[in-house]
Amino acid sequence: MFYNYIKVIIRNFISDGMYTFIIIFGFAIGLASILVIGQYIHFELSFDQNVKDKERIYYTYLNWKTPDKEIDGKCFPAVAPFINTSIPEVESSVRITSNGLYESTTVLIRREENGKLLFQNQTDNLLYADPEVLEFFSIPMVHGTAKSALVEPNSMVITLSLAKKIFVNEDPVNKILKIGTFNWRITGVTEDPASNASLQFNAIASIKFMRQQGWIIDDLWELGHFQTFIRLHPGTDHKAVERKINKLAEPLRPLQEQLKTNLSIHLYPFKDFHFFRHNNSSTLEGIQFSGDKKLLGFLAILSVLILTISLANYINLTTARALRRAKEVGLRKVNGASRKNLIIQFLIEFSFLNLISFLLAFTIAQILFPVFARTIGSMATWIFWTNPWFWLVALLIYVFCTASSGIYPAFILSDYKPSKVLKGNFTRSQSGMAVRRGLVLVQFSLSVIMIMSIYVISRQLFFMQSKELGINIEEVMVIRTNELDPTLSKDAALQQLKLKIPNLTNDISISSNGGFPGSKAPTNMVFLLDEDGEKQSRGLLINEIGENYFNTLGLELLYGRDFSDYPSGDSTHVVINETATRELGFSEPSDAIGAQLFAPDIGRKYE
Repeated sequence: MFYNYIKVIIRNFISDGMYTFIIIFGFAIGLASILVIGQYIHFELSFDQNVKDKERIYYTYLNWKTPDKEIDGKCFPAVAPFINTSIPEVESSVRITSNGLYESTTVLIRREENGKLLFQNQTDNLLYADPEVLEFFSIPMVHGTAKSALVEPNSMVITLSLAKKIFVNEDPVNKILKIGTFNWRITGVTEDPASNASLQFNAIASIKFMRQQGWIIDDLWELGHFQTFIRLHPGTDHKAVERKINKLAEPLRPLQEQLKTNLSIHLYPFKDFHFFRHNNSSTLEGIQFSGDKKLLGFLAILSVLILTISLANYINLTTARALRRAKEVGLRKVNGASRKNLIIQFLIEFSFLNLISFLLAFTIAQILFPVFARTIGSMATWIFWTNPWFWLVALLIYVFCTASSGIYPAFILSDYKPSKVLKGNFTRSQSGMAVRRGLVLVQFSLSVIMIMSIYVISRQLFFMQSKELGINIEEVMVIRTNELDPTLSKDAALQQLKLKIPNLTNDISISSNGGFPGSKAPTNMVFLLDEDGEKQSRGLLINEIGENYFNTLGLELLYGRDFSDYPSGDSTHVVINETATRELGFSEPSDAIGAQLFAPDIGRKYE
């Protein structure tokens, strides 16, 4: 009997090939879209699953609050040692800062032996961290031990991929790498960070190097560029610990009075760190938080809409296809086929259709997902197959789709009397038409909503792509100064480049910036001072640029002048933009000329 059902199904597919193709391929496209969205949501929710005791780890950050603004930022370097010694509920802590604190945000790594250069390449994501960082974040080691790898000041661990690039088939442990003028000893090799790990790095250097260079970082209550993480003892209430930290943090009191700012320390659960939303500040290099739970909610709603549209379309097509076979059903009933036989045949046929659609959808999704991830700038990878929950959900969707598309034609069509079916009355059934019209209405309505949403989003993207940036980025080339001569400082390398280009005119100009436009360059915060030298309740983030910067990028000065060719003469001068004048409370941009600004992190005044 089953063999006969399969023969009938295959015969119907072949005789109605185009219709069958439209049904299967259309449903597969909808399912593939849902799979791609579902995989991305699953990836975003899977961050840091391999970190041991992540429920006890908390991101520690500073909150700067004034009457008109609230800013979240990284911690001072002294915060972690203070918490370790003052709060018994804290088991351990780790500080991480980017290489941008010391040099540029990317470094030129060189390998030399006997004066011969064996390797040289730009490397991003070099971090400085406390020696406990490898154990703290459960970073698997390939060579070396996590406990002792970063104990020495000039010690460094690198990832396996970087080790293979630099040392090929050699053992990298105890080999020397050169960054700038400093030598670093490789004391360990780690596995490459997983794509769903918050801590992304190519190399981690010991933070003790900063102490070696004379930075008294353990007692420094300024320079807020250190990401700090603490791990609490089991059963500890992090809110109580947060209150205790702020109560005991006496070194913050003078700073609050000086800046007239409510400065407090807060704890945020590391298990949700990927979705941390900070106030009015950007994350520089270090551990990144880039997830958006609201976006995931929108995508989940979108996947439900796509499934509804696809299913409505699928049911309409399969029902219409079944109705075309009404006379076949009537003839089979006349020849003795029972209702049970017809129901089984229809359900097997729709199960077979769904199975083909699902297999095709899996194939399409796996091929297109890497393209989707690259398009949105995500490191997401296809890991659905390894999750048993995926197969359970896929099975439930498969059963639901089969039931939704097959039960109506199977039970309704098989229940009609042969006399009515053969006369064609079934196709004019009011109940059948009402169901199909309802499905068409739902499908059409949701499609209109999606098309309108896509139009709005496309117009927003077009606006962002075509909006005037205020700077000229055409025919502008970015050169990292450490690429010019790694043995020189950034300023010296820049001056050397200028000397090598003898005919600098208005057509060819050179300038410098702490980070090229659009990059997350290291910044300091400055506050406006009144006539008595007292800080007012407004703050701005600043960046460092060199002379001729405005001419190089085509920026227009409303008032004042550009920086001179003598950097030392302008070391205490700043140029602000029009938006900053409004932020600082000036009614006219010209009123800002001569105003005093103060950077508490570095203790410097600007004019």
